[in-house]
Amino acid sequence: MITLTELPITFFERSLTDEDLYIDIHCYATANMGQNGFYVKDKWISAKTVTDGKKFTVPTSAFAAENIGDIRGADVIVFAYLCYVACKNENCTVKLEVGDIAQKTKIKKTQIRRAVNNLLREGFLVTSTKSGYYIITEFEYPDELAANKSLLRAINNELF
Repeated sequence: MITLTELPITFFERSLTDEDLYIDIHCYATANMGQNGFYVKDKWISAKTVTDGKKFTVPTSAFAAENIGDIRGADVIVFAYLCYVACKNENCTVKLEVGDIAQKTKIKKTQIRRAVNNLLREGFLVTSTKSGYYIITEFEYPDELAANKSLLRAINNELF
């Protein structure tokens, strides 16, 4: 079973900079991990939870991948936006609208394309048979992914 971080459905409707989005998204992820907050440039930032209203979810594995250096902060924001679109459309297949993503996240289009390539490389996204569409892996195959991760973890424990 995958772990999900809940964000308010209005998360990308605010006019925040990419840096502010990054900090805010981590406020919710931090709460999901059971922590009270974190420091940014010697300033304490409190964790947040969605208490009411509509929400969308982001697989917590994206935050873990960022923590170990597999993906960048911009990748997490782009992934969260794609999860937002998927949840809004109730479909794990999303059309890559670089202009929309740039407008909502304030991330440059070249960085968005790089983020999508990183997310593809790390298995968070797979290309759909429809041109310009991508599938959010953990929304499409959550049971298979969890089983494979458990198997890989068991193999690693045996080897090391």
